[in-house]
Amino acid sequence: YGRSVRYAADFGVPDAATRPLWRSFASRLVAEATHILGQHRRIRLIHASIVDPVTMEPMREVVPGRTLISIAAWLDEIRMTDNAVL
Repeated sequence: YGRSVRYAADFGVPDAATRPLWRSFASRLVAEATHILGQHRRIRLIHASIVDPVTMEPMREVVPGRTLISIAAWLDEIRMTDNAVL
């Protein structure tokens, strides 16, 4: 945990030149999570999104250390939700 926070802080806030890369990275994360979870018969994905950690509003780009990935899914009859700081 401590290592990931330190590395994320090294990236800083994306500037105008790198913003398109962070946007495509956010889209790619959601697509990968959807694909991986969709491969399991027992899992029914409700949502996977990149969100602001304070407001939980959707974000279009990843700001390292200031962005969450939020996932909700059904595993058989159990509803699972989780968030992780990116």
